[in-house]
Amino acid sequence: MHPKEYINCDQESIHICGEVQEYGFLLGVQNSKIVFYSENILDFFSLKSDSVLGTDIRALFKSLNIDVNWDNYSNCSELAIQHIDFNNQEYTLTIHTNGDFTFFEIEKVFPNHKINKEYTAIQNILKKSNGENIWKVLLKEIQNIIDFDRAMIYQFLYDGSGEVIEESVKEGLESYLHLHYPESDIPSQARELYLKNPVRITSHVSGKTSPILGIIPKENIDLTYSVTRSSSPVHREYLKNANVESSFSTSIIVNGKLWGLVACQNAVPKHLDIQSRLLAETLTRTSANAFSSYRSLQTLQDYQKINLNNISLRQNLLSEENSVKALENNIKEIKEICAADGMIIKINNEILTTGETPSSEDIEKIINWTKEKNNDFDENIFISSTFPTYTSLKFDHPESACGIIISVLSNHSSDMLIWLRKEQNHNIKWAGNPQKNTISEIQNGVEIIKFSPRKSFEVWKEQVKGTSLPWKIREIESAKWITSAI
Repeated sequence: MHPKEYINCDQESIHICGEVQEYGFLLGVQNSKIVFYSENILDFFSLKSDSVLGTDIRALFKSLNIDVNWDNYSNCSELAIQHIDFNNQEYTLTIHTNGDFTFFEIEKVFPNHKINKEYTAIQNILKKSNGENIWKVLLKEIQNIIDFDRAMIYQFLYDGSGEVIEESVKEGLESYLHLHYPESDIPSQARELYLKNPVRITSHVSGKTSPILGIIPKENIDLTYSVTRSSSPVHREYLKNANVESSFSTSIIVNGKLWGLVACQNAVPKHLDIQSRLLAETLTRTSANAFSSYRSLQTLQDYQKINLNNISLRQNLLSEENSVKALENNIKEIKEICAADGMIIKINNEILTTGETPSSEDIEKIINWTKEKNNDFDENIFISSTFPTYTSLKFDHPESACGIIISVLSNHSSDMLIWLRKEQNHNIKWAGNPQKNTISEIQNGVEIIKFSPRKSFEVWKEQVKGTSLPWKIREIESAKWITSAI
């Protein structure tokens, strides 16, 4: 029996992989001197390995007759892009600084007449998209540029997992619409990277990569903002298992948070040059801004409606001299402002109920649990969609109290408002079994257990029990509002 050590996908340092993809070439500079480079640049520039390290970057480009705008070099806190000519071929040179190093990255330009349609594409997004079809319009415009087999809108959910909520797929391919993917498919460090660097491409999953060589240790070369960084071995294996040889994605960032991805896949290797990638990113950013504006307007309209309803309810409550009588006469309306199935009000040692509620014994358990835990509530309110599971309380009828909002009327009060939602069993369709696969090997007397990508993406159905419909923000705000009014 060997001691065990577990290595998770989220432990993979994907930003310091130490490699670039075959389409790109990299030079790392510190104090104007080259301190690391991708091995493939030797053949590209016909250089010898002993002539690169320590060379002044300006002198190198001058010796190669490459004209560089050095203003970008002196001011490259953000990605600077310029066109250069080498051996009668056009390339893009991108320059950025990260930490102590400045990165010079070169890749070939592929003429794409669709790039000239940038203005039209943006106008189409602004004019043709609304709250219901923003993502459909975006995918159409991106596919006009990249023409991949599949383009998807992938939305991150509250637990880090994701769902395909829109897609554009070529005829003859199966649909991935509404398939779910586990959190481990895009682990936390990958999501953080997508927020920092919104554009990502793997041109040739099975293609060669080029190691980065130099006097700087690999772990000190942060490729977070690199445009040629290689994908991790685990991610490449994942794509191969999905029969994908090229993938491209841009981040959907809404109000500074990673809301989702435009995720594109192709069965054969396909490269997009940096102009095409950045155009797709611009279109995605435009759509994300349009979506944010639409959502803000929708929220404003919802709150206006809520305020009108709440004002009317408040007037009804104030019209009664006795608070218990006021709540009893308006309990149905209080229930409905949160779209609840049932309502419990404990006030002055009386318990009022309406709608679908648990047994009196179960109600007593909820009230006693609240008395024990309410000091831990944030702003005197507790919210859950899996209440029986969360509390481990033994209910006679747990299905009637899966969803709950508990609002305590004051810090030291035993009076409370309780909104309830019943159980909503539902099926989730996963893209393959979401349970992690493991492989193990013995290293120095220790059993190393690694989590590996699943081999199959065949639809795997899971029946979810013990949950209610989630509470919306406006419903939670209404609960807070009515509590303050009481």
